Amino acid sequence: MSRTVTASGPRSAKRRSAWSRILARAVRSTSSERMFTIVNICSPISPVSVYPGRGLRCGAPGLGWTAYPPQRCYPFPRRRGRHVNHGVGDLRPRSILGAVDMVTTIVCPRCPGMTMFRMSIFTWNILVTSLVILLAFPVLTAALMALAFDRHLGGHIYDAATGGPTLWQHLFWFFGHPEVYIVALPFFGVVSEIIPVFSRKPLFGYLALVYATLAIGSLSMAVWAHHK
Repeated sequence: MSRTVTASGPRSAKRRSAWSRILARAVRSTSSERMFTIVNICSPISPVSVYPGRGLRCGAPGLGWTAYPPQRCYPFPRRRGRHVNHGVGDLRPRSILGAVDMVTTIVCPRCPGMTMFRMSIFTWNILVTSLVILLAFPVLTAALMALAFDRHLGGHIYDAATGGPTLWQHLFWFFGHPEVYIVALPFFGVVSEIIPVFSRKPLFGYLALVYATLAIGSLSMAVWAHHK
């Protein structure tokens, strides 16, 4: 899970936001330069917290990438689990801040005449991706906070006797299923920009692609339960 969330999180926020700004041809910079700077400066911190846990004498945490309780709860992973919990938990707020910056950059400071349906398909894909991040990542953040409460304060949120593992499955896959499309949608947009350039023909079915992208983002948030 640590590799998944670090690959799709704020480390790619700089590239996505910059490219969406260039392709939109509508703004000179992001809507919040301070937020953009904070996200990019803090991006390397969480991997530094996650991956040293693999170098401990006891080895990498045996959590699996889904990290289902009770394997992830105290006392099983010990220090290894704490590294992963803290590192992944630190990534989420920065991912959310990056998504807020991208949405406000695309929606708010456009130049006169730059309507939503004049934007490039890539910009639409970045917009939908950021909206999905804003819906999915706070749920994972709350789930990790509850897990930290269990590990450090003796809570029983994920107690097997009260159905806690099932609760974690719902919370994790509410994030985990949209995560696939958070990773994929920007590349769909990249392909939609490359093909018209090299074929020297305008993109066919612009409106259909926009509505399809919106549908993909909507459906990705609605079908997590089949993973349970």
